[in-house]
Amino acid sequence: MASIPLSGRWKLESFVLHEADGKDTFPLGPDAIGQLSYGDDGYVNVLMMSATRPQIGWQGLNVGTPQEFEDAYNSVVGYCGRYEVSGDQVIHHIEIAIIPRQTGTEVVRQFKLEDGKLYLNYQNPAGVQGSLIWTRI
Repeated sequence: MASIPLSGRWKLESFVLHEADGKDTFPLGPDAIGQLSYGDDGYVNVLMMSATRPQIGWQGLNVGTPQEFEDAYNSVVGYCGRYEVSGDQVIHHIEIAIIPRQTGTEVVRQFKLEDGKLYLNYQNPAGVQGSLIWTRI
C-alpha cells in the first residue's frame, strides 16, 4: 500500500462528545490519553484511556476485585484491524477489540489534516457527535 497522509503515529489531544441537547461530555475524562497508528500496510491500532484510570495491583491476569475490573474496563477503548480511505472518510474494519461487540464492525470517521493535527469526527445512531483531535508524533 502506498504511503498516505494518515500514515504514522498520533497522540490523542482530545476526545469530546457533543450531545444532542448541546452538552459536551468527555467519555474518558478531559485529560484522556491515547495513541493511534496508521500503517502503510493498511492496518490501524488505537488505544485510548482515562488519564486517571484506576490501578489494579499486578499479580497476574484476573487478579483484582470485580469493581476494579469494571472501573478499568469502563475507562479504556482499544481495537485494531484494517483501514481504508475514501475521500474525506477513513473506515476502520475492526478485527480485535476490547469491547467484544465491536469486533467485526466498521467505524467510519470524517477526517481532516491541518497543521500537524488529525481531526476525526463522527455521528452515532443516537445523534451524538464525536470529535477526536490527534497530534502527529
